Amino acid sequence: MPRRIIDCTKPLQHGLNNNFVAHEFERAGEPRTIAHHIQMESDVGTHVVAGRRFASWGSAIGDLRVDTFFGEGVLGKLPVSLENPDIDAEKLEQAFGRRLQNGDIAILATGPGGSTPRLTAQATQWLLVRGVKLLALAKDIEVGRENEPDDERVILSVLLESDIPVVRNLHNTTELSEERLACMAIPAAVDGVSSWPVRFIALDPGQPPDNEQSLGDTQPTDVPSEGSSADGEGEQRSTKVSDEDSSEPNGSSRPLDSSDSPSDPDEKTEESDSKTSEKRPETAD
Repeated sequence: MPRRIIDCTKPLQHGLNNNFVAHEFERAGEPRTIAHHIQMESDVGTHVVAGRRFASWGSAIGDLRVDTFFGEGVLGKLPVSLENPDIDAEKLEQAFGRRLQNGDIAILATGPGGSTPRLTAQATQWLLVRGVKLLALAKDIEVGRENEPDDERVILSVLLESDIPVVRNLHNTTELSEERLACMAIPAAVDGVSSWPVRFIALDPGQPPDNEQSLGDTQPTDVPSEGSSADGEGEQRSTKVSDEDSSEPNGSSRPLDSSDSPSDPDEKTEESDSKTSEKRPETAD
């Protein structure tokens, strides 16, 4: 079954602020070889948080099982509004229903609602009971009440103390369908740190949401479009070329000349007259 590859990671950009800075240098004895000293906070960009964030005795990133960071996942689209921005157990039940299974990766995202969605302790308790192994939050979801910094510790500790890490700052969640996904968000094997950047990738067998369809998701044609999507369909369509097309090196195109175009009526007439004269019997003198 073909799957779309969705990258839900926020790219790390050097120099925007002090959270991520890459100092370029050339190693001694290795001319024209570029390397970088990286200075960053461990929770920059799309990152995963482990139990050590709020407790010195909690698990660090390197302590967690590697299979925690990949597996099957489900997207839950949560309704939020200005009047009710809280993400609670009832909203999770509506968003996931029976689709969320024990050992899944739970992805939380919201639609446009004009407010900042806020994760509650009731929601993390619901996720703990359902047996998720990893929680991933879209970039617009905050944890706890505004101006209450202790809320984040209380709410996330429900999961982190049970070695259920939390991925923050997911992007491109609007591209995900509600089918079962194959997800991975593997951090580097670092010891003693409470968080680390990840690249969150989802393999999605479903069609994109109606309002997010791209050119690559239209019906295939004989000639592949230049803007085909990255889901592999464009590559499959690009192989459907004739033997005549495949004779061109590197698939490059060339301008048409007069010999390529059969559309000139005068040319057709001259060709027809020449064929007629060849078939006309010779008369005796």
